[in-house]
Amino acid sequence: MDIVKRFISQSLLAGKAILGAFDLVQFICYQVGLTLLTLIFYCVLAFFTTGSYDLTRWVVGNSLVLCVNSSIYSLGTVFISDRHFGRLRFIIASPMNLLAVILQKGVIAILMSLGTVTGGFIIGGLIFGVDFTGMNFGVFLLAALAATFSAAGMGLMMSAVALLTDSVHLILNIVANIILILSGANFPITQLPMVAQHMAKIFPLHRAVAAANMSFGNFEYNKYVLLIIGEIALGICFYLIAFVMLKIMEKVAIKKASLEMF
Repeated sequence: MDIVKRFISQSLLAGKAILGAFDLVQFICYQVGLTLLTLIFYCVLAFFTTGSYDLTRWVVGNSLVLCVNSSIYSLGTVFISDRHFGRLRFIIASPMNLLAVILQKGVIAILMSLGTVTGGFIIGGLIFGVDFTGMNFGVFLLAALAATFSAAGMGLMMSAVALLTDSVHLILNIVANIILILSGANFPITQLPMVAQHMAKIFPLHRAVAAANMSFGNFEYNKYVLLIIGEIALGICFYLIAFVMLKIMEKVAIKKASLEMF
């Protein structure tokens, strides 16, 4: 029980570190206003590009993409912030379980991303006239949870990578845009070259977007389960890669007595 309480308290502390720069108004403008405007932009673009009044697929796909802001940009700099404020040296020097540290930092981001995705989907659906009557909300929510889990895993992996370079923001922007292109939210992946289609399998959201689209009919149970399991497995791989990278950096930092890796 003490372990669980400690995990929850550390998760809340990590969440406060991510949200500490914002007051309530700034948080609403950034987390709600910016993400909603992003969804509206891509849906309006889809309308003028395709001429279709049925924008359900674009609302679904771009709602899931909203988790990129919280998962990639926010989590992508958490370990840099820890190093800047001096917390990273305690993480490295103490006998803390690094995997637990990684998971603690992902909990609040996953919950925040899930709220953003769900809220963005409902508001976007109301704006663009999505018919919710035949929708399976459970199918959508499970796909959204899998999407936020894998995206948070990639964000934490990129945060570990950020300790090795001073060009972290450039890298995060490139990764976020690659995820947007390969997610299938705005156009089918089949329109891309074969190399890009294979690359989509190692980036988050591709499977989750395909699974979420099944919430409006054409539901195939076996295919849906495989997509969800694949998305979650991909997220687990990201967390493990982040863990391995931090363990290697830990040994190097202790050996060199320095946290500077570049």
